[in-house]
Amino acid sequence: MSKNIKNKISVKIEVDFSLLRQLNLEKRSFTVEEVDISISGIGVFSKYFIPKGTVVALKLKINNKSMNLKSEICTSVSGESGLNRLGIRFIDLKEKDLEILEEYIEKIDKRNAPRFILT
Repeated sequence: MSKNIKNKISVKIEVDFSLLRQLNLEKRSFTVEEVDISISGIGVFSKYFIPKGTVVALKLKINNKSMNLKSEICTSVSGESGLNRLGIRFIDLKEKDLEILEEYIEKIDKRNAPRFILT
């Protein structure tokens, strides 16, 4: 992903207060680093491990447009670097949020080289 584009997205995860102790989290809301994004979800690196199946509130800010998305952790893998790779699926996207995502993803695809070429 182009650094230019990547800097235009911020991601924050917010968990329910009732899960703080169970998940051994220091705080309810924390910023994570976006790795990849699609219409159906987002991959992030987090210093906190959140188990698969946990429902979270995802606060995305893309090009100064804010979205609050109900989301579910679909994959959670601990890394050797102390960061965890989380795969997060969006739940019940609103039409306006879908439009923001589609516009952003279209711009990313135009700036990046194709992942593969069919022959």
